[in-house]
Amino acid sequence: MSGVTPESGHVGDGALVGDGARVRDSEPQGTQLPAPMSAASRAGLALRRRPVRNILLFVVISVIFTALVAQAGVRGAMGQLRTAIDAQVGAGFVASAPATSADGSAETSPAGSPGNAGDAVPSDSPHTTPRDNPLTQAAPTLSPAQASQLAALPGVASTATEQDILATPVGATAVATAGGVQLDAGVMGAVTVTASSDPARFPAFAAKLYRLTSGQMNSSAKPGALIHRDFAEANSLRLGDELRLRGPAGEVTRQVTGIFDGTTPNPSGLPANAAANRILVDSAAGRELSGDAGATRVRCFTASASELPASLAAARATLPDLSYEHNAASFTGVLRAVDSVEGLLSALLSGACAAGVVIAAAVLALWVRGRMREIGVLLSLGQRRRVIAGGFALELGALALAGGVVAILAGRQLTALVGRAVVDGAAPGALAGLPPVAVSGADIAWALGVGAGILAVALAIALFPILRRSPRQILSSLS
Repeated sequence: MSGVTPESGHVGDGALVGDGARVRDSEPQGTQLPAPMSAASRAGLALRRRPVRNILLFVVISVIFTALVAQAGVRGAMGQLRTAIDAQVGAGFVASAPATSADGSAETSPAGSPGNAGDAVPSDSPHTTPRDNPLTQAAPTLSPAQASQLAALPGVASTATEQDILATPVGATAVATAGGVQLDAGVMGAVTVTASSDPARFPAFAAKLYRLTSGQMNSSAKPGALIHRDFAEANSLRLGDELRLRGPAGEVTRQVTGIFDGTTPNPSGLPANAAANRILVDSAAGRELSGDAGATRVRCFTASASELPASLAAARATLPDLSYEHNAASFTGVLRAVDSVEGLLSALLSGACAAGVVIAAAVLALWVRGRMREIGVLLSLGQRRRVIAGGFALELGALALAGGVVAILAGRQLTALVGRAVVDGAAPGALAGLPPVAVSGADIAWALGVGAGILAVALAIALFPILRRSPRQILSSLS
């Protein structure tokens, strides 16, 4: 094999020097050699002439970049998920007054229980008033002062008061429910009226179990009544119609401002507790019906899920006589899963980067060694080492660009799959309202930047042992 020496100026057979020209040993001394190709032209020619080797390198780059994009995407998605939980899940607790029996002892039945249906007085009796009917007795309530104390607790961002009243619709009938127990008219005619300061925070609406099909939510500024679609159809009620309700303390008339659909469990089986017989009104209507300015329960919402434990502890310390329930179970599983995934990805990131450098360096070393003749010829022609390295960097950059496109497409899918698996596996259905998990542009840019750094380090490792040698040493090693 003939080679190039600094003394002779001859170039080995088959060496690429410029514009596809080759210089052979048979050419006479003093023949002017063509000018070497530019780095960009040489990179383009090398990409076209070595398709198999470049395809293999492209596959390796795509795998490394896809792993980095997916990892960065999942890490970013876990952060998005944590933020979404804090913003949308409605972390908080419910404070209610425990029910008391006639002798003053606390009852175990939940607040708002309709009581003993067998003792009810028929509501159509001429001597019956709402106050005489046990079904229309309001549950024990929290005072306005207690509600204000809860709203002032640290970490509590907002509150919503609710008062449950069993009332009788005047000029309308409750929707009958299927059941084998014979109930009297007082039980059959009762409906559950929930006077809420913010009906949108009512659990069935917040959990998307109830859906407003027409109209709008009522509020303190816009008094009105929300009724179920079945109740509206049974009584031929439409938006704008007036609904009259009779409670323990009096009667109230409200305009139908919204009609909703959906269903919720009814453990008691009583018609009054069915979703079709649920009517939501404003707080002022509740006070008129019950004669009580208090609330059956106060829903306290914290600014973030992380603040819930401290706020709940403060509430128990401030008002220890109340009963408390919190909704941490709906999101703690997801937060725990998020922490686990983030910890695992943090451990894998350094390992993935190290493995990427090793794999890429090994592949690039073979890639560069296959072109040692070309490097030796270019050096013998006076080409600078940084220009040769720049040509290799351009080739690698073109392959990395194509691999980055593949990594973005594949990484987005992997991120969505892993993120959704975390949510569904930790709390199936509890966080159905959260936005879909997706990789952000910043995460993609970060991952591709790390990938480019890995390739740059790997190329430097592959080129350094060769470029530090003289042209004679490079070409002699090929003999």
